[in-house]
Amino acid sequence: MSGSEVKNESYRLCQFRNREEVEEENPESGSHLMQYLVVIGLCISMIGVGTNRAWTSPALPHLKSSNSSFLITETQGTWMVSLLLIGDLISSIINPLFMDYFGRKYTITLFTIPAIISWLLIIFAENYLYLYFSRFLAGFHLGCTVNAIVIYVSEISQKNIRGTLINIIRTAAALGYFICSALAAFFSYKIWNIICLLLPIIFLTISFFLPETPYFYFMKNRDEEGLKCLMNLRSISNSKFLDAEIDEIKLVILENRKSSKMVLKQLFADKHNRRDLLILFVMFVIQLLSGILVVNFYTEEILSYSSTFMDPGIQVMIVTGINVIACASVTFVIDRFERRSLFLYSGFFCAISLGKIGLFFFMKLYLKVDVSSITWLPLLGLVTYKVSYSLGMGPIPDIMMGELFPVDVRATAFSFVVVTTFIFCFLTAAGYEVLNSTAGIYTTFGFFALSSFIGPIFIYFVTPETMGKTLEEIQAMRYYDVEDRVESERLNSKR
Repeated sequence: MSGSEVKNESYRLCQFRNREEVEEENPESGSHLMQYLVVIGLCISMIGVGTNRAWTSPALPHLKSSNSSFLITETQGTWMVSLLLIGDLISSIINPLFMDYFGRKYTITLFTIPAIISWLLIIFAENYLYLYFSRFLAGFHLGCTVNAIVIYVSEISQKNIRGTLINIIRTAAALGYFICSALAAFFSYKIWNIICLLLPIIFLTISFFLPETPYFYFMKNRDEEGLKCLMNLRSISNSKFLDAEIDEIKLVILENRKSSKMVLKQLFADKHNRRDLLILFVMFVIQLLSGILVVNFYTEEILSYSSTFMDPGIQVMIVTGINVIACASVTFVIDRFERRSLFLYSGFFCAISLGKIGLFFFMKLYLKVDVSSITWLPLLGLVTYKVSYSLGMGPIPDIMMGELFPVDVRATAFSFVVVTTFIFCFLTAAGYEVLNSTAGIYTTFGFFALSSFIGPIFIYFVTPETMGKTLEEIQAMRYYDVEDRVESERLNSKR
C-alpha cells in the first residue's frame, strides 16, 4: 500500500471515534427493529440447541428405568454424553471452511439437517446404537450452529445492542433447556422427543428468509449486496448515511488482510491474536471447570441424590425455568456494565453456590450427618449457580469471541478455541461419574467451586474492555501504529 493510500485509509479510520456524533446528526439513523427480528428468527434454532443439550438430563434416568423399551448401562449413558462432545469437536474443526465459503447464513441452515436426523433416530431407536449415532449428529449440529450464530449476530449488530442480542440468543438456549425438562415431566418419552423434532424443522423453513451478514459480502467483494444488506439491517433508505460504517468495515477487512493471506498463519503470527486466543481459551476452560456441562447433562441425577422432598423432574423445571428468567434479565444489563467485572462477580457467586452443594453432600455422604432439614439446599444451590452463571460466566466469553478477533480469522479462532478446550469438555462431562465414584460427589463440586473462584480473577487483569465499542474500534485498539496515524490525521484535519 502506498503512502497516499495509507493516509486516506487512516483518515477514514479516524471516523471510528466520532460515531456517536455522526449518529446524533443523522436524520435517518434508522432503528434496531430488523436486527431484533433476525435474532428472534435465530432463537428458534437456539431453542433447539437447548433441547439437544438438555436431552440427557431427563433421558438417562428414563433409559435406565423399567419404563424404557430397552435398558442402557452407566457406561453407555456416559458415552451418549461423550459422543455429543465428539460431534461438537469435529464440526468445530470444519466450521471455518463452511462459514467463509458458503457464508454465515447458509452454514447455519445446512447444519440444521443433522439435528433433524438426530431426533428421528431417538424417536425410532431400537437399541443404544441408535442413540450413539443420534448424539454424535446432535453434537455435529451444535458445533457449527452455535459458533456460526454467535459470529453472525456479532456481525449484523450495532455496538450499543451487540451484547444484548447475543444474550437473547443465550436466553433462547436456556428456554430450550426448560422446554425439554417440562416436556419430559408431563409427556411420554416418545411424545416429548417428537415435539423437540419440530423445532429444527420450523427453523429450517425460517432460515431461508434470513439475510447474510454485511461483513461476509464485503469480504467477498460483493459490495452492492453488502450495501443493501446493511441498509436493511439498519432500516435506512438513504445509503449515504452508511458511508462511514461501510468505510470502517472495508478498512478493517483490508488491515486484517495486509499481514497475511494464510488464515492460520495470521492467527498465530500476530501477537494480539495470540493474546486474545489465550484469553478466550482460559475463559472457556473456566466455564467448563465450573461444572456447567455436568449441571446441564446430569441435573436430574444430581437432584435425585439429595432428597425425595420433590420429584426430581419438577426440581429440574424449577432450575431451568428460573435460569430462563435470569438470562432474560441479563439482557437489560449486559451492555451497561464492564465485561470483565460481570465475569469476575459471576464467578464469585458461582463458587459460593457450588460450595453450598458440595458442603451438603459432604455432610450427608462423608460425615453421615442428618440433613433432612436442609434437603432443599442442592436445589437452591443449582438455582443460584445457574443465575450467577447467566450474569457473566455464560454470556461474556461468547460476546468477547465475537468482538476480539478480526473478521478474517474470527471463525477460525472460534473453532480453534473449541477444539483446544475439548479435552476439558471431555474430562468434566465423561469424568463426572468416575470422579464421583472415586472421590465422592462433594469433591467434584468442591473442585468446581474452586475453579469458579480463582479463574475469573486472572481474567479480570488480562482482558481488554470492549463494552461500548464498535468492532472496528476494538480492532483499532490492537494496533498502536494505526492509532498514532489516526491521531496525526485528526490534528491535521483541525488545522
